[in-house]
Amino acid sequence: MALQLSSSFHGLQIPSGYWRAERFIFTSKTQCRAYMELYVSQAAANTVPVRSIDSAVVDFDYDFNSEKSLHHQAYDAAKLLSEFAGAIDV
Repeated sequence: MALQLSSSFHGLQIPSGYWRAERFIFTSKTQCRAYMELYVSQAAANTVPVRSIDSAVVDFDYDFNSEKSLHHQAYDAAKLLSEFAGAIDV
């Protein structure tokens, strides 16, 4: 699971930007920080070796008792932020 969002990077339009949560740090008993990485496409994200072209940090309240995975909770939180407005789950 990840997020797809049309993005731009240094003036370059990325119509199928692929944002994937790659690392998580628990910052408190209820808060988590997800480090999101941007790839030019889903295919590019799964090619080895590959480097992301941009990154973002998403802080959110997590719930280990939730039916949703930590990744899913991070993506739900990201979609509430203006920089991820219009993102879709992929």
